[in-house]
Amino acid sequence: MTKKVRYMYEAVLTVCLSMPIGCVQESGTEYPGSETDGAATAVVTLQVGAAGNVQTRAYGGDGAAIAGEFMNTLELFIVDGQGVVEKVIRATDDANFVPEDNGRGGCETDYSTTVTLRTGAKTIYAFANLDGHADVEGKNLGEVLGGIKEGSLWADAGINDGTAVADPASKINLADVFIPMAARREVSIPVSDGTVRLELVRLVGKVRPRLTNDKGGDVRVTSLSIGDFADRVALFEGGSAGTVSFDRTRLFTLDRTVGAAPMDLYGTGDDGQAVLSSGGKGMPEIYVNETDGSTPFRITLTIDGDEMAGKTVATAVPRNHYLPLALNLSDFRLAVTAYVAPIGGYPVAVMTEPSLTDHYEVDVPEGCHFEVEGTFGRTETADMPVTSWAWTVPQASAGLVAVENETAIPLVGWLTALPGKQATLEFSVATPHVKKGTLTLTTVPLGDMDGYGLVNRRSLPGWTENAQKYERVNLSYN
Repeated sequence: MTKKVRYMYEAVLTVCLSMPIGCVQESGTEYPGSETDGAATAVVTLQVGAAGNVQTRAYGGDGAAIAGEFMNTLELFIVDGQGVVEKVIRATDDANFVPEDNGRGGCETDYSTTVTLRTGAKTIYAFANLDGHADVEGKNLGEVLGGIKEGSLWADAGINDGTAVADPASKINLADVFIPMAARREVSIPVSDGTVRLELVRLVGKVRPRLTNDKGGDVRVTSLSIGDFADRVALFEGGSAGTVSFDRTRLFTLDRTVGAAPMDLYGTGDDGQAVLSSGGKGMPEIYVNETDGSTPFRITLTIDGDEMAGKTVATAVPRNHYLPLALNLSDFRLAVTAYVAPIGGYPVAVMTEPSLTDHYEVDVPEGCHFEVEGTFGRTETADMPVTSWAWTVPQASAGLVAVENETAIPLVGWLTALPGKQATLEFSVATPHVKKGTLTLTTVPLGDMDGYGLVNRRSLPGWTENAQKYERVNLSYN
């Protein structure tokens, strides 16, 4: 470098160092405005929450939301097109952020603030209630968010489409740990009306069971469990949760006497206290992790000291949705008799177990022809057989099963000769009592004659022994 060039370089460097240095601050100072560096800016109003058509997406349009299910804490991050955090808004510290559920107690339902931003592409992130929740690597997400500063690279925070939250439903108590929510929106500043609306989405769903007792006398329900839900949830809707195990079960204690009137097994009682208790704490709702699996959920109730279990038809509970379960305690049962041609047409008797959900399942030999009968048992000595019903074969099962006459008693049908297949039939009973449900037949490999419980049709069980039955959520004896 020549002496002349070096002098010029030092002069330029001196001028640059003497100029004001622009920076971003979490205190509220935005990037330098046009008055200092010529960059164009725009004033933007950010709206987050559930005020009118603004946005915390709630269960059924907020109709099923309760106090405590909104924003207890809220943090916003605005990231520019280069991945730099341009603005951090700790809304929880704002005097306008009042976590009271509009007077109901617990959380804020909506929040609005105005900021000045540089023009251009932005990604806006909003997170509510991540305190008390951790990712699958064990990092406290509330602490991670608390460490993000203006001017830092968003990528350094490690928050992305692959971030998964570990079993959030089990952490929620609506006292010091609330429902985690997240939102992400890409916009270009300025926006046409000067307002950006952010829709926070709850990472969990919930289940709302209602029990109908058709047994004619009061029953006492003392415990409830439901599984099998995902063990982790993607932080962002549409993101990846990684390797998911569907092994999470929610267990609750309760004390409800159910008579002729249907009763909700969630919510609050006449005393204002939560019906359910988990870990010694009252819980007004059954929160479950967002799950999109391939197997039904299993629900179990302890009724008068006996466990009754059943399976749902549903295999998914999306985030921010709830699954209503209509459980029915009755004495209805289905009897399936499978006739196995290779062993001379001997009948193989298969008895469905009682079901709280009226979704019945049995295993039958591949390629068999079968008959189905139904009964309502009201006493230990007297049954009331089904005298009028209708069956349908859904399109999905049309190639696996066929029936002779949809209204015949018994129903007669044939199954595919392939093992490991499932065929589902839908039924609707008209008399002696109205009931709807499904029967799933799973074909198993044909065994030796000695492996079947061969019976004569005349000696088939009467199905009245200890008959206990349910509906819309299938519960059976364990």
